[in-house]
Amino acid sequence: MLISTQSSVKIKNGNEEEFKKLYFCFADKLYNFALSYLKNAHEAEELVQNLFIKVWEKRAYIDPSKSLASLLYKMAINMVYDKMRKCTQLSYVSTDEELEHVCCSHNDVVEAIDYEDLEKRIMEIVAALPEQRRRIFELSRIDGLNYDEISQQLSLSRRTVENQIYRALQFIKQELQAEMAFDEMPSYLIFIIFMLGLQG
Repeated sequence: MLISTQSSVKIKNGNEEEFKKLYFCFADKLYNFALSYLKNAHEAEELVQNLFIKVWEKRAYIDPSKSLASLLYKMAINMVYDKMRKCTQLSYVSTDEELEHVCCSHNDVVEAIDYEDLEKRIMEIVAALPEQRRRIFELSRIDGLNYDEISQQLSLSRRTVENQIYRALQFIKQELQAEMAFDEMPSYLIFIIFMLGLQG
């Protein structure tokens, strides 16, 4: 899911419903990502819970002009790295720092990741989709609507919605793969593709 500026503003202002939507859209994906590296269900679940707790506690520092999804990626990667390296202190958390500076370890890796440019590239690809397909994709991945809600809003069958989203995802994945061989993609890029539902 790509997170809209409006959604980021609502979370920054303490909108619990919007934060719950964020959680339900990302929690399972973050858990699966953490589990794939940590190989421990309890640690993976604890990591995801701590991640979202920290985002909520520091929501006042969210900059809506910047990518909230990017922040989640950075936090997840750093938290997994910290766990894997068995750090005794939670170096990814600094009580008085802004969220954007939460990843204080592995800076050489994190700073090389231009998440916002990647999201911008994805949105350029989305803009090239046929109009109906683009609209359906945006309602799903940006507005967070489920298939039934999209079907009702656009007066389309659920089957049509499912097919259009599938085709949109395949097109985005193919465009990204054309720019970089998938087996040569760094782990963070594979993670972002996974988070967007482009795997498979």
